[in-house]
Amino acid sequence: MMYPYRVPRSWSETSGQSPLSCLSFQNVTKTYEGAVRALDEVTLDLEPGLLTVLLGASGSGKTTLLKTAIGLVEPDSGTVRIGSLAMAGRTKSAARRRLAMIHQDFGLVTRLSVARNVMAGVCTETSLWRLLLQAYPKDVQLRAAEALFSVGLTASQFNRKARDLSGGQMQRVGIARALMRYPQILLADEPIASLDPAASDNVMQILRRLCDERGIGVVCSLHQISFARRYADRIVAMRHGQVIFDGPPSAFSGERLEHVFGQEATATSTPRLAHPVPAAGKYMT
Repeated sequence: MMYPYRVPRSWSETSGQSPLSCLSFQNVTKTYEGAVRALDEVTLDLEPGLLTVLLGASGSGKTTLLKTAIGLVEPDSGTVRIGSLAMAGRTKSAARRRLAMIHQDFGLVTRLSVARNVMAGVCTETSLWRLLLQAYPKDVQLRAAEALFSVGLTASQFNRKARDLSGGQMQRVGIARALMRYPQILLADEPIASLDPAASDNVMQILRRLCDERGIGVVCSLHQISFARRYADRIVAMRHGQVIFDGPPSAFSGERLEHVFGQEATATSTPRLAHPVPAAGKYMT
């Protein structure tokens, strides 16, 4: 059975949450053992409805920033907020409910079906006995179907084991699972690092649509400069835990690129892709 999916005017219309909020970092610093400073006085305001790409070489602080945003890493100093809610203390749980995250390795339970992986996105609001029996209520099943349709998967794929999917399909399942939380901000940690160019285009197009059609803010860490230029509204470039560029892709010049990546930039700075972007709404299977 097909469940028609209607994209709401704003994501808060479906989620019942307050209007979409800004994700803010104020003087955030994090130092790991061995005096490695992963974040150094980072101050940023990341707005809903925009696709912001965190760009930088390995070890620049991108992943630590995302983990700090969702409360997986505690900063040594500074504050993280989404709207009026601090990612600390008594408001941490409420703040985390406004965020969701997708991962480079997809984070799926490969022995479970596509549908059950997506429904696991609401495990924190599901009773223990339902989790143990995998007996999700009807409304959760319908939400999962809607989320899967919205990322271009079909009803025939819902009962397939996650291990039987391609990498691009697995990442789309990861996005659908994140959407079950009705996030105001979606964090994506290197979501296309393990995908081929065509599947990468597909995933980035979906993230772009979430911004444009639902008003969700997407914060996406990447190494691929060409994808950042093609899809981002805003590029935040990091080096040694500091923000060294913050602006539109059109202002991210070759000189700035070399400052971010050093010698690596000469091999990765091509702004055009060999593979065209698929037409809107035409997702690969």
